[in-house]
Amino acid sequence: MIAALAYRSPRIRARLSTCPSAHLPDAVNAMDWIPVFLFTFKILVLGIGMFFAIKWHYDQDRKKAAQAKSTGTTPPARPD
Repeated sequence: MIAALAYRSPRIRARLSTCPSAHLPDAVNAMDWIPVFLFTFKILVLGIGMFFAIKWHYDQDRKKAAQAKSTGTTPPARPD
């Protein structure tokens, strides 16, 4: 409401027309890209976290199997 009233003012309209970002389409506006960036960053961080979680569990299984092989015992069964 206030923005619509302010735009009716010739002085404010003149200031807005000299603003370089006022001539850009809405899709180029930087605020429109924040959710895209944050969603991409979130997926990237979660993907890296999942990779290292799976790798850690895999390495732990290999470590237990190597330890059991060196001691001559059978590795404990994984509960499923």
